[in-house]
Amino acid sequence: MLLNLLTNAIKFTSVGSVSLQVMKMPQGITFRVCDTGIGIKPHEFQYLFEPFKQLDSRLNRQYEGTGLGLALTRKLARLHGGDVTVESTFGKGSQFTLFLPDKEFQAENEIEKWEAKINNINNLISSTNTLINKRILLIEDDTHTGTLLQDYLQTIGYQVEWMVDGKDFLDKVRIYQPNLILLDIQLGDSSGWDLLSSLRQTSDLKDKLVVVMTPSPDDDVRDRYIQAGANDFVSKPIGIVKLELILMRYLN
Repeated sequence: MLLNLLTNAIKFTSVGSVSLQVMKMPQGITFRVCDTGIGIKPHEFQYLFEPFKQLDSRLNRQYEGTGLGLALTRKLARLHGGDVTVESTFGKGSQFTLFLPDKEFQAENEIEKWEAKINNINNLISSTNTLINKRILLIEDDTHTGTLLQDYLQTIGYQVEWMVDGKDFLDKVRIYQPNLILLDIQLGDSSGWDLLSSLRQTSDLKDKLVVVMTPSPDDDVRDRYIQAGANDFVSKPIGIVKLELILMRYLN
């Protein structure tokens, strides 16, 4: 919860300062994140904690995000019996306050409520993992990029096999049977174009989903990759939002 509030404050404060105050209160503990950033317009407060709401389309293009952060932060806070509140002046900055109570819930009915909530969450996590527990084959020769992608994809529930080159590519695809292939188009020792071409020419593998990763940021080159046999492409550096869109599009 704190990481999300601090990350948002830094993201929307290009000039100025961000501060964190931690205060012990009689009822619990308060974390106050203050910034001197862009602030929030008064009429947008009602949408602030709603999932997937874009407060301003221009800001959404400038500042990447899924639109889930604040909604999940407040839900988590309320699961702990606390809350997240906000004060903001447009053009001057914002103040988000996270309160977590110190009160022990000893009443039997309260314990039952929390147990029910925990069970619901566990069931949701279980069903979600069943949905997204699919295999992704990652071909990426850059160690930093490969590590980040593999760690993130595994964290959210996918099985990931990472290859640093195109050696035995077709054999790996045939054995691993990935649901999606993320293919770096510019590999050091081999060409991603050649790997893509060989895959499309192999009868039992030609229908595999392939998303190529390219340093080109221009969407106008999309047709070039599609004609070469790719299902889609994503430009580097790959942001979380771009990756999420790919995963939702092809792996539900």
